Amino acid sequence: AIDRGQREAATALGLKSRQTFRTVSLPQAARLVIPPTGNQAIGMLKASAIVSVIGMQDLLTQAQVIYARNFLVIELLFVASIWYLAITTVASIG
Repeated sequence: AIDRGQREAATALGLKSRQTFRTVSLPQAARLVIPPTGNQAIGMLKASAIVSVIGMQDLLTQAQVIYARNFLVIELLFVASIWYLAITTVASIG
């Protein structure tokens, strides 16, 4: 994704291959890679609620276990949704 001219310009300036990678190629590649990676991580976090249906322990499953004991279904689902909202908001900002 990095234009060949960028590397050629760095070579013309006298930068070694490691310096070219560290100062020219890596920052441009990071700019292209980080947003999709962050979106993927946030998507996996949101999908963790679906995983509870499959059988793994997560936030929603723990809320279900608790409200099975004390019958406060709406309150605990509301708390779980606030936690999901907080976690995904922090992850989105990050």
